Amino acid sequence: MLFSEKCKDLVDGRRVYKEDSEAGYNICKGKLSFPVSKILDPMDISPTLTATDAHKMAVIVNESCIRRLNVLELKRLCGFPDDFIVPPHVDAYDLFGNMASPNVLKRIILMIYNRAGTDSSLYPQSFLYSLMNCIIS
Repeated sequence: MLFSEKCKDLVDGRRVYKEDSEAGYNICKGKLSFPVSKILDPMDISPTLTATDAHKMAVIVNESCIRRLNVLELKRLCGFPDDFIVPPHVDAYDLFGNMASPNVLKRIILMIYNRAGTDSSLYPQSFLYSLMNCIIS
């Protein structure tokens, strides 16, 4: 069970709240079955997912328990559609931690295409057509 409370100091053998500290979550009953590096705030911007930390991201549910992000949440954080299929033999946390967001890639490709324009000395025309096909499909 989680409680939102201030940090504690050990004073004369007893734990005493530090009144000048910010409140945070404390595990008061049970223990975590997975490591946590970041508890995400659903109303805030997500940090970048990395292969080493994607499985350590967590969310708080009903102010009382903590859980790991599920695959659907990983897809949405990374800009993938809900119906994107992760192959069963692939570790989804590793996959999404090692990829680039489709929305970001689309913007980069459009910038390259618009910058190159009709100047084929920058990029071969076949390369530009391939890039545009990636965006369209």
